[in-house]
Order: sequence, then structure tokens, then C-alpha cells
Amino acid sequence: MNLYIYKFLEFFDKVYSLKINDNIKNIKKCDALLFSSENDLNEKDRNIFYSKIIDLLGDKLKKNKITYERFIFPYLKINPKNIKSTPKTFNRKFFKISLLNYLLKFIDIKNFREKHEIRFYIDLIIKSKTKFIIGIGLDKSLIKASKICNVQTIEVLHGYGYWEIPWTSWGWEKNKDYVPDKIIVFDKLSKNTFDKLKKFKTKIILLQSYWYNFSNKKKDTHDLNNSISWIPKNKKIVLVSLQWGYDKDNETYPYFKNILENGLYPKIFETIIKKYNEFFWIFRLHPAQLKSYKYNHHRKNLDNFIFKNKNVEWNNGSNQPLAQILKKCDFHITMSSMTSYDAAFMGIPSLLLCPTLQKRGYNYKMFSDLKKLKYAELCNFDEKKILFWLKNTNKKTPLTFTKTFYDDTKLIKKIFE
Repeated sequence: MNLYIYKFLEFFDKVYSLKINDNIKNIKKCDALLFSSENDLNEKDRNIFYSKIIDLLGDKLKKNKITYERFIFPYLKINPKNIKSTPKTFNRKFFKISLLNYLLKFIDIKNFREKHEIRFYIDLIIKSKTKFIIGIGLDKSLIKASKICNVQTIEVLHGYGYWEIPWTSWGWEKNKDYVPDKIIVFDKLSKNTFDKLKKFKTKIILLQSYWYNFSNKKKDTHDLNNSISWIPKNKKIVLVSLQWGYDKDNETYPYFKNILENGLYPKIFETIIKKYNEFFWIFRLHPAQLKSYKYNHHRKNLDNFIFKNKNVEWNNGSNQPLAQILKKCDFHITMSSMTSYDAAFMGIPSLLLCPTLQKRGYNYKMFSDLKKLKYAELCNFDEKKILFWLKNTNKKTPLTFTKTFYDDTKLIKKIFE
């Protein structure tokens, strides 16, 4: 799809989000403010969306008698009542700021947006009397406002295996005022990468993936066996993690352009799925592809594909908790999704198909740790090679990145020390 069409649909998403009322008037006094975007609501339990990273951290804070208020960055389209902790949001406030910023550009008024966003966040901090700002993707205005108010900011990485700092989206290389005070990472490769920020006196904290202590041990998730009864028992199960960015839908990833003809998955899958019936394929959409109107055609494409192929599923596979799905899988295939790490934690090998991961490709350093440990292997869009991998690859011992596992009390202490 054309990038300009995507931008129009993205604007439509923002307008659509205005149906959600801002609910920031009654901010309670609390110890911490927890932030994430709608795309971070990557799990669903009893029709309630939640972030396995932020909301489960919130549960641990509560157990340790640390109070918090939960926020979702604009532009949220899900009813807050259908989200764990019923978060606060401010779509309308930021839409007005953004619109005014656009109009004022024509009379050469600079930094209007940033100034008003900082002022908004300062008001939140003052009202809540908070001591900590914790979140995924803390934006520049929020970090700067926190520094003005002398409040500590803690960025929680939402993935693994960072071989470079994504400067473009975070802008940390330009101004130390935008760099958080602490960054929580979950693997040594990411820690070594983000250690570069120590020059800004940022503390890098390495923790275990604490949500897997939750996901793997939870017994009462609306009857685990019945909830995934749609997965057949007489076939090998292949999870395919899909991604946005391959459909000319984002200027941040120009190197993904023209790699996938349909912008969603390699066409060779259609041949393999039709020819080899011993496998059952679960296509799992990225949360952005599930919630945004601009990816409606991706969902329709999958519906059409599944109508023609009975050994494929995507709806349950995209909406049920990842850990539950992975427990039933034998293989994981993706272009370049970080779900490869989640799969490795379950002992499931990954096949990586994106050309940018190949030698001399833009992202060739990605997954270097998984490749070295034989939890991931590179491949191309070759039917024989993919089939050979499927027929000759076995599950492995579940991977662990950290030898130290903290209980909830020690984990919270480690974050705040």
C-alpha cells in the first residue's frame, strides 16, 4: 500500500480515537506513574487487554505497597474499561496540541508542541506528587518534564537483543535532557549496547524476564486446555510472527521496502502450506496490526487465506497470551520479530527469513546471541530449505539469559535502588 494512504489512515485512527474521553481530572497521589502505548497491550485475558511488561510490573509494585496510576499514551482506541487497571488517557488533549502546532507553523511559532506537552506532564507530576515515571517508550517531553520536576525516569525495554540504540525514534543522542535516568534491560547484549548511555549518568539494570515467572506458572487462565483446544494434537505446530513495516507503511524502516510482495508474509508460505498437510500454521499479528484501521487489509488478507487453507489460523493465535500459544508450538518462523526470544525461552527454535539479517544486511547483527546459541537460524524464501528445517529441527532446552532470579520484593528493590 502507498505510504500516503497509510498516513491518511493513521490520521483517521487519531480522529477515531477522539471517541475516548480524556480521564485525567482525578489524578490520585501515588508513588509512580506507569506509561505505555496501545501497541504495548500485547496480551489478552478474559477479554481484558494488558501489557505483560508494564501491567505485571504494576502487580508487583502493588504487592510491595507501592501505589501507582496507569496511563496510555495517545492515541488509544480501546475502551479503557477493557484494559487492566482502567488506565488514564489524554487523546483529545494531545490532538489539540498537535493540531495547533501544525497551524502555528505557518506563522513561524517554534516548539509549540513540545512546550505544551512538557507543561501538561509537569501538571500530572505535580498533581500526583509522584517520585517515579516508569514506562515503555517514554517520550522526550515526559522525560524533560520529569527532569524539571526532579522525578526519576525508568525506561523498560520492550524487547531483547538490541545491538544498537534506536537513536532516530528516541532522540537521545541529541540532548541529555531526553535520556532516562534508568533503563531496564533483559539480556546481556542489550546491556552492553545501552551501557554507552552511562556517559549521561544513566544506570542500566539487567533483570530476568519477570513476566515469564507469571506466564509459565499461572494455572487459572480461564482453563488453559479448553482455551487453546483449537490447536490440533496430531500435527506439528508452526508459529509465524508477523510484523508491520514491510508494507511500505513506515518511513522508519526504509530497508524493509519491497521485501514482501503482499507486505505481510512470504508468498512461498502459500505453496508450502498447500503441499504439506502435516503442519498446522498459526499466524500471529503484531499488536499494531490488530488494533489499527490502517491494517484492516492485513486482517482481510489472512481471512481470505485461511478460507482456502484449513491448516492455518490467525484470530485466536493473535489474541491469546503468547506464552500459552508457545507451549503448544514446535517451531517459530518470522521475518525478524523479537518473539524469537520468547520462543527461545520455551525451547522453541526460530527460522529468520528477512534479507536484512543476512551478512552485509542492515540488521545483520540482530539475533547474534540466538544464532550463536543455535536457537535461531537464517534462511531465505526457499521452499526446500524451509521444509528441510521444519523436518530436521527439534525443540531445545529453554533458554535463560540471567542466572540471578529475584523474588518480587528483591526485584522491586533492584529497580528503585
